[in-house]
Amino acid sequence: MKSNQLTQSELETLIGRYFNADTTEEEEEILRHALATGAYQSSQAVGEALALMSLTSTSRKVTKSRHRFTYLRHAAAILIVAALGVVWLMNFNQPNVCETYIAGTKIEEKQMVMSIISNDLACMSEAAEYFAPDIDAQFDDISKLLEN
Repeated sequence: MKSNQLTQSELETLIGRYFNADTTEEEEEILRHALATGAYQSSQAVGEALALMSLTSTSRKVTKSRHRFTYLRHAAAILIVAALGVVWLMNFNQPNVCETYIAGTKIEEKQMVMSIISNDLACMSEAAEYFAPDIDAQFDDISKLLEN
């Protein structure tokens, strides 16, 4: 069945089958081609089919471009993961280094570095305990102001 052989009644029958979802892909292509030629009398069924076919072709174009962007997003994610993997492997192969600088002097002795870190953490803990009541009071004041 070719579109140039369709009569007006065959076209309307095909449109009816299309709206009932009883057409094959080949018949839908024949219907699209027949409607695109514009060689048939205008009717409500022809108008509705034209409107629906236009919507279908537009949505297919949008879907294709969405798929293109989906592929690009996947490719970008793969590249990022690969780059992070390379950076991780480069750092993974380096020996464990424990060093710090104090007043421009490099200290590499592990026990000394760990002692310095421990002292710094103790100082921060003392400061947190000292300032915690003031910070809590300030947050209480703020929440009271917000409640009013």
